[in-house]
Amino acid sequence: LQKMKIPMGVSEHMKEFILQNGFTKKQLNGIQRCYNHASFIAATSKPLLERMKNRFPESLEKMTLIPNPVDTSLFKPNRQISKKQNNPFHFIACGLFRDEKEFPNLINVFSQLTQTYDCCLTLVGEGKQENQLRKLVEKLNLQKRVSFPGYLSPIKLVEEMGKSHALVLSSSVETFGMVIVEAMACGLPVVATRCGGPEFTIHVKTGILVEPNSIKSLADGMMDMINKYPTFDEDVIRNYTVEKFSTTS
Repeated sequence: LQKMKIPMGVSEHMKEFILQNGFTKKQLNGIQRCYNHASFIAATSKPLLERMKNRFPESLEKMTLIPNPVDTSLFKPNRQISKKQNNPFHFIACGLFRDEKEFPNLINVFSQLTQTYDCCLTLVGEGKQENQLRKLVEKLNLQKRVSFPGYLSPIKLVEEMGKSHALVLSSSVETFGMVIVEAMACGLPVVATRCGGPEFTIHVKTGILVEPNSIKSLADGMMDMINKYPTFDEDVIRNYTVEKFSTTS
């Protein structure tokens, strides 16, 4: 590209920036070489941008913020449940079934909630932890409350969100959290951990932030969502997302 004088830009998504001591020396050298050749370097969220600036101050002037966009013509309200009737309260969670998504923590927290609330949980996704998660659901006798629809196309995901009251994200690290803005574009409020990206995408009127890797904090947040759900306005959530993250705004 340099020989042909074609400018190159970088869109940074690596979760290792959020993690403490996330990179090896070899990785840092490789990233620096890449940044040296880039015309611009884009971060998807402010927390990620700050960590990039701290790690590679030599490239500071090239760095900018470009959030991931959401297709709000596809992800839009498709409510199939009554706003007034919350029982059972339906949470949805989406993502690859891998370590940093902390789905075992989510299932354990959800099990606690079922002792007090009539609720259910849909886990959308696939991955290496699927058998482990299914066994945990069986161990906790949650088969009638937790469903695994597998990977869903965007159209099917919108349909599933239309059957849900709120999204929950339990990750230990996210540089952005695309599913958050997809859910908010559908008018859903969100419970999410302060794990990097969610602090940037969620507003007080669109969701609840909780501490990462804390079963108590996640449980408190999900209980708050059930109790405060009527105070969240679908139109406010949708409009905020269109203004901040839409591909068409």
